[in-house]
Amino acid sequence: MSSIYNTFVAVENRYDFEAIQAWFRQYWTFAIYACVFYAATIFALKQWMEGKSKGYDVRRWLFAWSTGLAVFSVMGCTINGIHLWSHVYNNGLVSTICVSRDGGIIQLAVNRYGFWTCVFVFSKILELGDTYFIILKKQQLIFLHWYHHITVLLYTWYAYNDFTAVNQWFLWINYAVHSIMYSYYSLRASGYYRPPIWINMSITVLQIVQMILGVVLNLYVYVNHGDPNWDCKSNSDRGLHLCYVSFAMYFSYFLLFLQFFVDTYVLKKKKSKKPDKPVLTGNSKTLTNGQVKCD
Repeated sequence: MSSIYNTFVAVENRYDFEAIQAWFRQYWTFAIYACVFYAATIFALKQWMEGKSKGYDVRRWLFAWSTGLAVFSVMGCTINGIHLWSHVYNNGLVSTICVSRDGGIIQLAVNRYGFWTCVFVFSKILELGDTYFIILKKQQLIFLHWYHHITVLLYTWYAYNDFTAVNQWFLWINYAVHSIMYSYYSLRASGYYRPPIWINMSITVLQIVQMILGVVLNLYVYVNHGDPNWDCKSNSDRGLHLCYVSFAMYFSYFLLFLQFFVDTYVLKKKKSKKPDKPVLTGNSKTLTNGQVKCD
């Protein structure tokens, strides 16, 4: 076990940020091709599944998939979180958002922290697999789901070309939320435990909070843009451009997740509590229990 751990640590420490960043700058369009392939295949598969009377039983595969992503997210959240919060404790919150243009590469981009930043970006391709499970189970595929997957993948690959400091917060918060979310999916897919509905609601609320934090952090960067006392990499034209893109993305997520919460847990709940009205057809009446009474 110790040899496996030492090998893993060696891989983390050999991570070369500048080489990987150069690779992303050269091949960032790969994310576009991946999204095109993703969109084409999920809608083709969805159409094919419409001819099926029922979905497939993929619980075992989904359990393994969700468990793997849960473990990965917990590790990334822990490793990068310890470093990020220790930096906040020692240097203050602003130091993690504003890094001097002459300050070199931010610490979260190098060594083992940079490794987990890099694999986070690549994991956005892997997470596209979530959608295929939804379609194979013949569940409803909503706009929020595939829109979120596509835009996150495009943004992370594009933003990695110029890693601004505020992105480390987006990364850690996403790791943290996914740690909880995929753990929930894993428990549900196991078949041994059926989590109560309030847990699902809490995860959606947590996702909404995540989007609010993303909006607030981007507004903070924007408000301080141009301040001569705020000499940050994110204060450059490129950094401000990423701020605009990130703000638009997070704000759209906020609206969509909020709409999802209202539609799923507020409106549907009210509708389920409301008794069905009798439907009159000729001299008959359909009762709320589905029986038909003739007058």
